[in-house]
Amino acid sequence: MKCAAQRAPQTVLGRHEPRKRVEAHHAQLVPLAS
Repeated sequence: MKCAAQRAPQTVLGRHEPRKRVEAHHAQLVPLAS
């Protein structure tokens, strides 16, 4: 599940937003997912 959770935000957000935003947004998704 962790692999899929990491791929989704990087793939979807990565296309529209820069990596910096993806990392910041992903950092918020990690605690919620776990």
